Amino acid sequence: MSHFRNFVFSFWFLFWTWTVCLTEGVWTSDGGQPRVVGSLQPIVAVLGDDVILPCCLQPSLNVERLTVEWSKPDLKPDPSDRLSRVDYVHLYRDRREDMDMKLQSYVGRTELSKDGLKSGDISLKILNVTLEDGGRYRCFIPKLNGPVKESVVTLVVGQPRVVGSLQPIVAVLGDDVILPCRLQPSFNVELLTVEWSRPDLKPDPSDRLGRVDYVYLYRGRREDTDMKLQSYVGRTELSKDGLKSGDISLKILNVTLEDGGRYRCFIPKLNGPVKESVVTLVVVFSEPISVQTTIETQLDARQIKNPDPRIPIGRSHLGILIVVVVCVLLVLGGGVGGYLLKHKKPQKLLGYEFYQNKPSPV
Repeated sequence: MSHFRNFVFSFWFLFWTWTVCLTEGVWTSDGGQPRVVGSLQPIVAVLGDDVILPCCLQPSLNVERLTVEWSKPDLKPDPSDRLSRVDYVHLYRDRREDMDMKLQSYVGRTELSKDGLKSGDISLKILNVTLEDGGRYRCFIPKLNGPVKESVVTLVVGQPRVVGSLQPIVAVLGDDVILPCRLQPSFNVELLTVEWSRPDLKPDPSDRLGRVDYVYLYRGRREDTDMKLQSYVGRTELSKDGLKSGDISLKILNVTLEDGGRYRCFIPKLNGPVKESVVTLVVVFSEPISVQTTIETQLDARQIKNPDPRIPIGRSHLGILIVVVVCVLLVLGGGVGGYLLKHKKPQKLLGYEFYQNKPSPV
C-alpha cells in the first residue's frame, strides 16, 4: 500500500512540475520577447550639465554584439549630402563606437555604458549639455528579435536662474532666520562662487580699494572670511548639502536690529540669464499678531458674553422684545374679542324669544 502511495505522489509531483515548466515556456515565448523601452516623461537638464537619456531592453538582454543607434529624428538632412545619409548622435557597431557618421556637435560628448550593454542598458550620456541639444532622441536596435525595436526620449534644456523670496522675511530679535534663495531648475553649485552681500550698505571710506564686504562668501569649495563684515563673523552659514541641489539660502544666527534690510545673493559665473536676486529681512521685537488671531479672539470674547449665537445682542434685543410684546397683546386682544362675540349672540336670541312669548298688554 505504501508503494502505491509513493507512486501516486511521485506521479502528481512530476505532472505538476511539467505543467509549470510548460506554462513558463509558453509565457516566455509569447510575452517574454525583449523590447526597447525609453522614458515616457521628458528629461530636464540644466545648461552645461551632464545628462543621461534612459533607454533599456525589457526583459534584460546582452546587446554587446548588436548595433545600437541614437539619432535625432527631427533634424533635417544636410542638403549638401548627396547620399542623404543619417547623421547619428551616437552609433555603436561591431563592439565599438562608429565615428564615421556622427554629428560634429556631439563629437567627444556622448557615451554608452559598456557594462550596461551586457544587461540591455543602452542609455545615452551627453556631456556639457547645450541649448541646441534639446529635442527628441531615438534609440534603435535594428536587428533586435522583438516587436518593439525603438523608443523616443525627449530632452528639455533649461537655463538656471537665481530665485529668491518675493515676500519680506520677518524674524524676531534674537532668533535664527533663513533667507531663501535657490537655482531653478536645480543645479550643483559646489564648484561655483556664491556671494551674499548687502547692496544698501555704503562702502568704508577708509578702504582705498573700495572692496565689497560680504555677509557670506563661498569660494573654492569653502567659506572665504577675508572680506567678511565683522558683525556677521560666526553668524552666517550655507548648507553644504543644499549646494548640491542649487540651494544657496543664507542662515543668520542670533538676529539683531541692524540685520534688517536688503540682501543680495549672487553667482557671478552662472551660465544663465538671471545671476542674482534680492531678499528683504524685517526684524521685529516680538512675534507679530496676525489678523486671523485677532478675529478669533474677538469671536471667542463674543461667545463668552453670549453663549447662544441665535440670541441677539445690544439694540436688536430691545427691538425684538417690543415686537414680542406687541404680538402678545394682539393675541390677547383677539382672544378677548372672540370671547365677547361668542357670548353676545345667544343673548340676542334669548331676548327675541322672550319678547315673542311675552303676553301682549290688555
